[in-house]
Amino acid sequence: MVSGRSFPDRDTAVAPLVFIVNQRFASTYWPNGDAVGHQISLDDKNYGAIVGVVQNVKQSGVKVDARMEVFVPLSKSNPTQ
Repeated sequence: MVSGRSFPDRDTAVAPLVFIVNQRFASTYWPNGDAVGHQISLDDKNYGAIVGVVQNVKQSGVKVDARMEVFVPLSKSNPTQ
């Protein structure tokens, strides 16, 4: 973690929606401040707070810049819940 917190057990399907973003996402939208505490939505309907920022991971090799990434608790990843 770069800042904020991870997803503890209390981030259940019935808990408020929260997100963790990577440094690329955070620095793109909040270049002069911390992303933690800001509200975002992935679908323009369901908003949640950013609770943590993690380091970038280069998924496509060392020569390719890291992409912006947003993570949700596993309990929120099932669309039937």
